[in-house]
Amino acid sequence: MLKTYLIITLRNLRRHRGYTAINIVGLSVGLAACVLILLYIQTELSFDRFNTKADRIVRITMQRVNDDSWHWALAPIPMAALLEEDFPFVEQTARITPPIKRLVAQGDRRFFEDGVAFGDPAVFDIFDIPVVQGDPATALASPFTVFISQRLARKYFGDTSPVGRQLVLDNRWTFDVAGVFADLPANSHLAFDFMGSFESEFAMGTERENWFTNAWTYALVQSPADVQRLEEGLTPFAERRVPEGRTSGIDFSALPLLDIHLYSSEVTGDSTTKGDIRYVYLFAAIAVFILLIACINYMNLATARAAVRAREVGVRKAVGAGQVQLIGQFLAESVLLSGLALVIAIGLVQLLLPAFAHVMDRQIAFGLSESPMLVGMIVLFGLGVGVIAGSYPAFYLSAFRPEAVLKGSIQRAGSLSLRRALVVFQLFVSVALIAATLVVYRQMHLVQSERPGFQESQLLTFATRGGSFVQGGLENELADRYDVFKGEVLRIPGVEQATTTSTLTQAGEIRYLNAEYVEGGMNGAPGLFLEGQTVDADFFETMGLERVAGNLFDAAHAGARARDIVVNETLVKEAGWDAPIGKQLHFSDEDVRTVIGVVKDFHNKTLKEAIAPMYLQPTDQASNFVVLRVRSHDLPATIAAVERLWGEVVPEQPFVYRFYDDVFDALYRTELRLGQLFGAFALLAIAIACLGLFGLAAFAAQQRTKEVGIRKILGASVAQIALLLSRDIVWLMLAAFVLASPVVYVGMERWLSTFAYRIDLNGSIFLIAGGVALCIALLTVSYQAVRAALADPVKSLRYE
Repeated sequence: MLKTYLIITLRNLRRHRGYTAINIVGLSVGLAACVLILLYIQTELSFDRFNTKADRIVRITMQRVNDDSWHWALAPIPMAALLEEDFPFVEQTARITPPIKRLVAQGDRRFFEDGVAFGDPAVFDIFDIPVVQGDPATALASPFTVFISQRLARKYFGDTSPVGRQLVLDNRWTFDVAGVFADLPANSHLAFDFMGSFESEFAMGTERENWFTNAWTYALVQSPADVQRLEEGLTPFAERRVPEGRTSGIDFSALPLLDIHLYSSEVTGDSTTKGDIRYVYLFAAIAVFILLIACINYMNLATARAAVRAREVGVRKAVGAGQVQLIGQFLAESVLLSGLALVIAIGLVQLLLPAFAHVMDRQIAFGLSESPMLVGMIVLFGLGVGVIAGSYPAFYLSAFRPEAVLKGSIQRAGSLSLRRALVVFQLFVSVALIAATLVVYRQMHLVQSERPGFQESQLLTFATRGGSFVQGGLENELADRYDVFKGEVLRIPGVEQATTTSTLTQAGEIRYLNAEYVEGGMNGAPGLFLEGQTVDADFFETMGLERVAGNLFDAAHAGARARDIVVNETLVKEAGWDAPIGKQLHFSDEDVRTVIGVVKDFHNKTLKEAIAPMYLQPTDQASNFVVLRVRSHDLPATIAAVERLWGEVVPEQPFVYRFYDDVFDALYRTELRLGQLFGAFALLAIAIACLGLFGLAAFAAQQRTKEVGIRKILGASVAQIALLLSRDIVWLMLAAFVLASPVVYVGMERWLSTFAYRIDLNGSIFLIAGGVALCIALLTVSYQAVRAALADPVKSLRYE
């Protein structure tokens, strides 16, 4: 029986090559897109699940009271020990400094390493990090000891054992290598290669009881139920244990380990690229829609060919075939077709996976050796698609009554209505994806072209403390040589201006002032969070900032007038000042700052965040970063000259530079990836839908061959006949447009609400999306319509 099914199936597929090609291409492309998205979702959901204690690990975070816009992944370093004392169900705690880029040397081998961190010995107990050599419980209890990854061990020591050897950090601190741990997996939110003992932090100058110094703080509780108990107990714990000045306006919370990657996109202070569960849901929905479009193509084409297959069904029933046998035959055709499509799809996945992984910024592997269970699931999934896609045609075709079929009377009204509904669904998805792509594109255009308040183009930036664009631990060797360096760099023909600043795209020094420390009392508001930035007198001109009131810094402000500050408009507004010049902020009894000027708001962070109240304080030394405004003409020569000067003034550190607009663009990698993928998947969905429309149009034209011939004989023009055969698509597109517009509006409004600065949704976006989809659909259908209209009516009526 199976052999017979196979022979008949192959014979039918070969006989109708166009129909077969359309279905195989549609299903293979749809399956390939689904498999790629499935691999991405599996990678996202797997983060940190390799830890056997994952459901019992939490990270302590800080956030403003009643304000979700300020949520930090860090906690004060003294908290860890107190948590173990106050909560009996807390088994262990561990602190880790967020990994940053710092200079590591061994002999003449010197590199900037991204993953330099310091942690407690319990890090290796709480997390499943296999130790290859050494005992972290004893070794990391001492200062200036370090465990390094196998990758780092190979890089600096080759095939020899690194234990007992030494590494120098930041040209200053010598660490004894006490052990080696296995490289951390790619699906871990932790990303470090150099784990120095936390005691080293104290030996290097960090105060042990400093409640204003923070680190990642993890707690391992006895059972998953204790996670909620810890969360509920943190507020009274903070009131009881944390110094009053540190808790003002701040809450502490317990973030489960398994929520860090996908459920904490609003939490700042992480060094790794986080995911977002909303994007996981979004791409899962896109995968389902693309696959449904491919399945709908098969169903539509199969039912549209009902008249072709009807006589076959009638004859086979007349000679004794039962409905079950016919269902088996049609399902066999569908499963074989999907099997062929699956083979092609897997080939496409292997071809596209490197590019897809690059766009998604993830390490994604696919193969029997990496994930045999997943491969098996995908094979079953592909065959299941064949069953789903073929089920309706199988039951529909097998239900024909042989006497009605052989007499030529087949009732197809229900089938026609269903086909139209399915085509509307395909067009609905196409319009929705096109509209969503346009929204993402316009928002990204706003992000990249309308950053408020400064001129970021042609700004060359480099860190004074090494290669990191997050401040590292290197001594600021340029600090006392800044005047010399600045004077010489301005002599380079391609350099127009130069300045220094303490931050580029990160929050500056964060302070909280109660209302009584803000002159004027803030009109009854409880207090003010503000960010500080240290700059020199040329900062405002170099960055292109606009003065609103008062004066800006000059050379005198770094000395006797160092407590003068310039503030932004947002600080003036939140402080409630009508006349800000001369107003004071009391950072402490001894540290009182006086406002001498106001600058127009400028944004140095992602546009998802509102502009924070900001003050700028003066310096005459190099801060963490130097910023040069350079000419575009002969840029390579300018950069080479700056690098030579750097080597002369600061020979201890390599020269690592970036352009400010590149630094800023890096803040939007996730959104830019979203835009690229939306566009790609929209094209896929449209292409698959057009395949189906092309096939349907071909069968419709074939079924109306006689009608077209008669109309042409009676005088109908080619345009009239083409319009007749194409007009149905206009009504179907209108229905799809009406259904898609509100769905996309609600969804994209929710996405745009995550930006403090955003575009406004208007009808033009939806009209463009509908118009593009309609044009594509009409072009697809019109080919068959025009072809039918141009056919010789004599040939179409000859059999009469």
